Amino acid sequence: MEQTTRQALSAIATSSRTLADALDRLLLDEETSTASRPQSGGAMSPARKGQAGQGPLWDPEVDAPLITPKVVGTREEQDWCCLTYLGGIYAINKRYNRGANKHEVREYAMKAGYRDGRAVTAWSKGNGATQNDEDKQRWVTDAGVNYWVKGLAEKHGLALPADLAEPWDAPDFSPDA
Repeated sequence: MEQTTRQALSAIATSSRTLADALDRLLLDEETSTASRPQSGGAMSPARKGQAGQGPLWDPEVDAPLITPKVVGTREEQDWCCLTYLGGIYAINKRYNRGANKHEVREYAMKAGYRDGRAVTAWSKGNGATQNDEDKQRWVTDAGVNYWVKGLAEKHGLALPADLAEPWDAPDFSPDA
């Protein structure tokens, strides 16, 4: 196969994957109930109140990542994958006092650069940053919040909204609890 043909086919495949991911996000948005969640991260939203004297305010529940997260990318792009996914799940846990459902897990996984929600199960199995409750709802652990959300926000000079910046004691669903 000629080089130009190979490049053209590769470009078409990449475009098709991008289109499929965009369509998946649209379908997910349609399926996911938004009645109990803020509709935007506009300046008038109560969640926009950050900590004074810190960098730009970034709300993982409603704001887009400031750089494009990439699972396979630079350290900064990978950090944004972690911060976007875990931050979004943590916001649901903290603000609504419940675990994230499978649709929300998928939504934040895709927002963070993962192909779908299955790709983020390693956060529970690998490093203990998340755990599931008895109803298979996803929760971020204390370690996940302190290291991956608050720690990465600080590393990248971000201010989290006041409600996410304050201390939080994550529930423990481990069999030993």
